[in-house]
Formats: sequence, structure tokens, C-alpha cells
Amino acid sequence: MTMHDFPGTVADSNSKRGYNLFLLLVSGLGGLLYGVDVGIIGGAYPYLEATSGLTNAQLSVIVAAVLLGSVFSTLFAGMLADWMAASRLWS
Repeated sequence: MTMHDFPGTVADSNSKRGYNLFLLLVSGLGGLLYGVDVGIIGGAYPYLEATSGLTNAQLSVIVAAVLLGSVFSTLFAGMLADWMAASRLWS
């Protein structure tokens, strides 16, 4: 048996640290992309209002759809992270 066969060893600790750093990176990018989504729709809203001829209710649906897309992508990212943890891709 080697040191790598026992849980709680240095190799196990390094593997968990790498996975935790990966999750930190993904969550940070998720927050950044959510902010980009909000900034883009906030900047596009006045132009949509002036040029499209849509009502305020229709414009609200467009804004909600953009933000709802980021919510669904967050759920997908969470499921992907759970799958990666369960399949031990990082060990």
C-alpha cells in the first residue's frame, strides 16, 4: 500500500484543493457573466424602447427572458459541478 491509498493524505488534500479552486473560478466567472448580462440588457433597453415600437410589458418580457436565461445556466452549472464531483474527475 502507498500513501495514496489512505484518505486524508497529502494527495487527497491536493485533489480537494484543486477541485475547490476550480469551483471558486467557475462561481466567480458565473457572477461576472451575470453582471455582464445585466449591463448589456441595461444598455440595450433604451435602444429597444426607442426603435422597436414594443410596449413596456413586451420590453419587460425581453428583459426577464435574458435574466431568466442566466438563472437556468446557473442551475445547469450546479448540476455539472455535482456530476464532476460524483464522477471523481478531480481525483
